[in-house]
Amino acid sequence: MLRLIPLFCPIAIWITLLFFFTALFLAVAQGRRQLQKLHRIPCSRCVFCTGDYRLKCAVHPMRAFSEEAIDCRDFERETRWKSRIGLSWTCLGKFSRYSHFN
Repeated sequence: MLRLIPLFCPIAIWITLLFFFTALFLAVAQGRRQLQKLHRIPCSRCVFCTGDYRLKCAVHPMRAFSEEAIDCRDFERETRWKSRIGLSWTCLGKFSRYSHFN
């Protein structure tokens, strides 16, 4: 019986390390899949994005910046000119981020 202990310990250590690295690999893979899903949310590139935390979207404020907005039918890509200067034009025709311009 005492002869089995030196044989059992290295095997137990290797099995424990195998389980640890398998769990680590699966956690990293799941995190990567989640990040890829979140990067598919188009709200930050949409013309209806207001840039205000109180009203995130002029069309769908409850779905904005969530996983529900991935396949938004009302998504319209913002032009380069507007995204360069940092202004978002809402459907009301006002600059939402800079209220002192209204």
